[in-house]
Amino acid sequence: MNLWLVGMMGSGKTTVGRVVAARTDRPFRDVDLIVAERLGTSIPDLWQRDGEDSFRAIESAIIGELASGSGAIISTGGGAILREGNRNAMRRTGTVVWLQATAPVLASRVGGSLDRPVLGGGGEGRLAELLEDRAAAYEEAADHTVNTDGRTPAEVADEVAAWV
Repeated sequence: MNLWLVGMMGSGKTTVGRVVAARTDRPFRDVDLIVAERLGTSIPDLWQRDGEDSFRAIESAIIGELASGSGAIISTGGGAILREGNRNAMRRTGTVVWLQATAPVLASRVGGSLDRPVLGGGGEGRLAELLEDRAAAYEEAADHTVNTDGRTPAEVADEVAAWV
């Protein structure tokens, strides 16, 4: 079984995933990094050139590939849960953990990052809007929810590792 980490950008999926993988001696996979490596371009460039739908289709294909394996710690993109097929693949092939954080905390973590095309320069307000729009999908997908506000990656990883 895989351990899938879902949540908004800045919730700590990649950082916590790496810590959990190291502690449990399991492979770590980051869907966004795989997409960028396979296409030989950055996600912002892909997003600008081909649009969100194209990115989401590639993201779904990668999730499908990873779902065919087992034993990995997998960090997904923040919007991966928007597609029902992705949610189903994750739940069918492992434990899904929603790393949850409030919009102000997410904004402090991602700052003015230019590699977050879904933000469109909207900062905390846009993050709050996305969080509200995605909350039901995160809840549907998640077996467990871990709040990351005010916690170090190591503290969050301690809790998450219990479900590996």
